[in-house]
Amino acid sequence: EAIENFYFEDKLLARSILEGATYLYENNILCDVELVIEGKKIEAHKSILAAASLYFRGMFCAGLKETGQREITIHDVDYDAMKSVIKFFYTSSIVLTEENIFEVVNVVDLLGVASLHSTCCVFLQRALTVHNCISVYVVCCLHGYSDVAHHAVKLARRHFHHLMELDEFLDMPVEMLQACLEGKMLNIYSENSLL
Repeated sequence: EAIENFYFEDKLLARSILEGATYLYENNILCDVELVIEGKKIEAHKSILAAASLYFRGMFCAGLKETGQREITIHDVDYDAMKSVIKFFYTSSIVLTEENIFEVVNVVDLLGVASLHSTCCVFLQRALTVHNCISVYVVCCLHGYSDVAHHAVKLARRHFHHLMELDEFLDMPVEMLQACLEGKMLNIYSENSLL
């Protein structure tokens, strides 16, 4: 008599593998790559990095010279932000703050981490204030967060009279100023305050 096929799916296996990878990462076991950022090293596993990041997938899977290297130097990123994002690959959690968000955005953009890209967008939009709208606008334009950049302009228009009183106003990019002035609603005390 034939035995029926039995299909089994372990829905907890992915979580278990991630927990195992986290253990290996936190204890520097079987690490096969050292990322050097600002002169400091982060030990990791090429397979985890390649699975989580388009940048590392391209680096390790396309036959680039880094494929066979143990030590890889990455320039123009913040060490703490990179460490946070690498840890996110292993733990699936990250803490975003007003202090680290711009550096994390830079790392996320470099590494091509889609899930963190959208999370950073949400954080930037929630953290948007009159005091940071210019710097948020600049970072968002640089990294393609056009929705958040648009919200920064809307906030700047609504609070333009307050914005003009801040030192940061002098750092406003011409494009942002033009967008504010072209809008239907510009909140100022009088037209003379623009002069």
